[in-house]
Amino acid sequence: MTERSHPPALLRRTARTLREETPLSRGDGVLVAVSGGGDSMALLHVLARLAPELGIQLWAHGVDHGLRPEAAAELDLAEQLARELGVPFSRSLLGISDGGNLQARAREARYAALDAEAALVGARWDEAALAKAEAALTSDFRPLTDMRASAAYRMQVAQNLLRRFWLETRSDAPLAAAATSVWAMPIPADAIGAAP
Repeated sequence: MTERSHPPALLRRTARTLREETPLSRGDGVLVAVSGGGDSMALLHVLARLAPELGIQLWAHGVDHGLRPEAAAELDLAEQLARELGVPFSRSLLGISDGGNLQARAREARYAALDAEAALVGARWDEAALAKAEAALTSDFRPLTDMRASAAYRMQVAQNLLRRFWLETRSDAPLAAAATSVWAMPIPADAIGAAP
């Protein structure tokens, strides 16, 4: 898939545009949104060719809105191209909320997914990144209140799950599996057989 090349004029124009029209600097990272369609695949290919010259890091991310069955296979093609180009690839599977103007809702959800990925990709997974993820969750997640739980409670549960994930996956002293399982915790002898 990567044998084909782009005309030198396209590469020169793209490099010039990136240098003159964007605030990119050497060492910056760029998240490329790919759909598996021709335009985004060409963009990924051109940027992968230019990345060493421009001194930028690339990541590719695909968003499946859950609206078309073909989308997963198209993102598989994008992932294959990214792998061939040596570009890390990730994807989001979304559920689009009910309401009018499906295209606008899908676009809003896609931008939110890309913003979330951009905040995390290439970032150190430390307490500062956790704080940013919690802030993003607070602004993006809209839990509901019903007879089972309040919105505030559900938000707290979501933030606690995010914090637990960080505790289990952080690079410096992650919690062992036994420390995070309620089934692995010792039960006090006086609690066994006690009446509730």
